[in-house]
Amino acid sequence: MEEKFNTDAKLKELHTKIGALEMEVTSMRNQAWELRLAGGTNGGSGEWEEIKNEQEIGQGGHAGAD
Repeated sequence: MEEKFNTDAKLKELHTKIGALEMEVTSMRNQAWELRLAGGTNGGSGEWEEIKNEQEIGQGGHAGAD
């Protein structure tokens, strides 16, 4: 019984860590998008275009002109 409790506790801890990482990634994507909108990119690498595409899909329309 103790082994099951330890497994459940470890799973809960991992779920908590995953949730925190997902929130951190979302925050970083938002910061990157804000930099892109502010013109703070280095000429628009493929990664920035991917972020732009994700934002356009998420907004359901055109995210803005380059």
